[in-house]
Amino acid sequence: MPKITRVYGGNQDELPLRVTHRKGNKKKAPSIRAKCPCCAEAVVIFPESRPTGNPQIDSVEINGVHASVAQWRELLLPILGIGSIQTLTIRGIGMNKLHTHPVGAGKNLFGRRLKIGEVLQKIDRLDSPSGDWESIPGTLVGKTIKNNLKIYIRPAAI
Repeated sequence: MPKITRVYGGNQDELPLRVTHRKGNKKKAPSIRAKCPCCAEAVVIFPESRPTGNPQIDSVEINGVHASVAQWRELLLPILGIGSIQTLTIRGIGMNKLHTHPVGAGKNLFGRRLKIGEVLQKIDRLDSPSGDWESIPGTLVGKTIKNNLKIYIRPAAI
């Protein structure tokens, strides 16, 4: 039986969603099931088993409805108050977009890439050899980016 994760969404007083991640096998595809906190209603999501990284090609099935990742983004992002991919606002220098970690496949971060000469802030992230986007060390906060040896991302304020 898969482990149940409780998702609170920032407010510990509200009832949490019950989320289970099921691994795939020869007969079943991997899935994510999110159950309502107060009843037995659930949403079952079947992500692409072999994603290519192209949202036009990759597909997702949500409660039996198949659509591309790009189609789901256009539908769900406005509902979540983010706007569509085409209408995302420009914050500072450069456009916010989804950045894929160069080492960690599937590790994505939405924001903008910082350029040489920009000052690092506490919220910024950098690529690490472990394959994760790590927080900027406290010693680098307030420093100016001098080279392109590391990738620095400022997450979007959504």
